[in-house]
Amino acid sequence: MPTLNYSGANLFGGQEIPMIVFVVYGLVWLFTLGLCLTRSDLDPVTRLMWVVVVIFVPVFGLLLYYVLSPARRPFEPNMDRHKSADLAGTPWEKNPGHRIRRDS
Repeated sequence: MPTLNYSGANLFGGQEIPMIVFVVYGLVWLFTLGLCLTRSDLDPVTRLMWVVVVIFVPVFGLLLYYVLSPARRPFEPNMDRHKSADLAGTPWEKNPGHRIRRDS
């Protein structure tokens, strides 16, 4: 009677799935850490608190950040602030019809 070889019965051979999960978790962790560090809508103490939570509470820190962190506020540039800063002290400072030309 022939013997059955079950070594190929596992989907990826046994070691690849834990490695894939580890790599995906590492990428999500780095992405979350980047989000924590680059949020300009939070004050520095709050950002530091979230970074500490994400670093020192491995799995639940990510979940806590995505569930409990305040929602990002959309970026709304204030053109009047930029206009007054660019035109301060010039003859066009009080001219409401003057438009600032930005070449960037």
